[in-house]
Amino acid sequence: MTARIVLLVAGLVAATAAHAEIRYTMTHLGYVSNFQATSPADINASGQVAGWSKTTRPSPTEPGYFVDHAFLYKSGVIQDLGSLGGESVGLGINDKGHVVGGSEIPLLPGASGDADWRAFVYRDGVMTTLGTLGGQNSEARAINSAGDVTGYSDTAASVTTLERHAFLYSNGSMVDLGTLGGTISYGTALNDVGQVVGVSSVSSPGFLSHAFVYTNGVMTDLGSLAGPMGGSSASDINNAGQIVGASQFGSGPQSHAFLYDQGAMIDLGTLGGSDSRAAGINALGQIVGSSLVAGDTRHSAFIYDAGAMADLNDLVDPNTGWLLTSANAINDSGWIVASGYSNGRYAGFLLAPVPEPATYALMLAGLGVIGAVVRRRCSGAIDSVSSVSSGTGSVR
Repeated sequence: MTARIVLLVAGLVAATAAHAEIRYTMTHLGYVSNFQATSPADINASGQVAGWSKTTRPSPTEPGYFVDHAFLYKSGVIQDLGSLGGESVGLGINDKGHVVGGSEIPLLPGASGDADWRAFVYRDGVMTTLGTLGGQNSEARAINSAGDVTGYSDTAASVTTLERHAFLYSNGSMVDLGTLGGTISYGTALNDVGQVVGVSSVSSPGFLSHAFVYTNGVMTDLGSLAGPMGGSSASDINNAGQIVGASQFGSGPQSHAFLYDQGAMIDLGTLGGSDSRAAGINALGQIVGSSLVAGDTRHSAFIYDAGAMADLNDLVDPNTGWLLTSANAINDSGWIVASGYSNGRYAGFLLAPVPEPATYALMLAGLGVIGAVVRRRCSGAIDSVSSVSSGTGSVR
C-alpha cells in the first residue's frame, strides 16, 4: 500500500510539472453591435478591459461610416460607454475601473470638417473631458491607481504650426511635459510612482523620435538600439521602472521590441520575422506584444518571459479558428488582452493562464492529504513515512 501511495504522489508531482507549461484559455469579449469589430487596449487587476468597438451609429461627419465607441468589459459583459458627441476609444483602465481615452466632441453650429478630439475619463457612469493644453485636440492614453492620467494635447501654438505635447493630468490640472527638443511628444503610459513614458521628436534634423521617461519633472531620452540616429518609442512601464517599447535596431526601418532596465536597452528579438513591438509589461517582468513570424507572412501575439519569446497562438486551443495578432496588455496575474482575426471579423480576447495559482494550491493540498493517509496506514513505520513526507515537501 505504501509503495502504491508513493507512486501516486510521484504521479501527481509529475502531472504538476507537466502542466506548469503556461497555456491560456480564451474568452471572447463580444461586440457592442452587430458589426463584429472590437479592439481591446488595456486590462486591470480584476480582469476588467477597456477598448473600442464598432457601433451602428452613423458618423456625424463622415457619410457611410459607423463610429467606434469606447467600451468597458467586466463580469462577462461588454458595455458601450458612449461618447462626448461622435466617435470614442477607450485606451486605459485602472484598478478602480476608471477608463480613459479620446472622443470627438460636437461641431459648432454651422461648422464643417473634422470634429475636435478630447481626452476623457469615464467613472461612475459619466464621461468627462479633461480639456487641452490650449489647442484643439487631446487624447488620454493611460491612468494609474491614483487617477493620474497621461496622453497628448495640442498646445496653443498649434494654431499656426503642429505642436503636440505629452501631458500629466493630476488633481484637476493638465501639465505640459515638454519634448526632447522637437515639437511633438506623446505620453503613452504611467506607473503608480508617477513616472510617464512615451515618445518625443528630438532636435536632430528630420523626423527622428525617441522613447522617453519623465521622472520628477525631467524628461530623459532613452536612445535606441541603433544609437542616437535610430528611432524608438516606449509603450509601457511597471512600478519597478522597467520600460518596454519598440526601437530600430539597424540601418533599416524595422524595429525590435525592447526592455529598458537599469539604464540599458535590451533587444528582445522576434518570432522569426523582421519586426516586433512590445506593448505591455507587468510586475513580474512578463512582456507582451506583436511580432512578425518567419518569412514575415503574418503578425502574431507574443509573450516574453524568462528570457524567451513565445507565440501565444501556440499556447491556446488550436481549434478556436482565431489568429491572435497582437497582445496589448498584461496584468500582474498574467492575464492578457489580445486582438484576434478570423474571416473578416476582428475581436478582443481575455487570455487566462492555466493552471492558475489556485490549481497549484489544490494539487499541493492533495499531496498533504495523501501524506496523512500514509501516516495512518503506516503508523508502525514512522521513519519511512517521514522520508516520503520530506520528499513531497522538497518538491513543493
